[in-house]
Amino acid sequence: MAGRGKKFKFTDEQMAEIIRLARLNCNTNTIAEAIGVSDDLLNQRPDIMAILRKNRALHRIDVREGQAEVAKSEGKSRATMLIWQGKNALGQTDRVDKTSGGERIKASPVIINVDGRHLTELGAKPEDLIPVVD
Repeated sequence: MAGRGKKFKFTDEQMAEIIRLARLNCNTNTIAEAIGVSDDLLNQRPDIMAILRKNRALHRIDVREGQAEVAKSEGKSRATMLIWQGKNALGQTDRVDKTSGGERIKASPVIINVDGRHLTELGAKPEDLIPVVD
């Protein structure tokens, strides 16, 4: 490392804060600002970047564990927050999978019993018919 000077030494307090903030899934810029260094300094240190990756992964695990706990309990407000965290930290979505084994699921038309007439001419069976309630 000729010409680069002495390697910056983080204090124990700075290291604890780096770990704490990474565990909260803070971005590198936020962490750098919070501990009073440049984000370039953090980005240039493979040892620090490894700590960030590890603690951000632990954050994602915390979110998944929280989701598992909520799935076993009740409480709408906590569930809503975990859904939000899942979308933001884990990339989860509300997308409904409309395939089955790689094939699109075919929707069956709903056949209604209109005025007591059976629509058997369309191939409907009596169990397919739904009575209309006024």
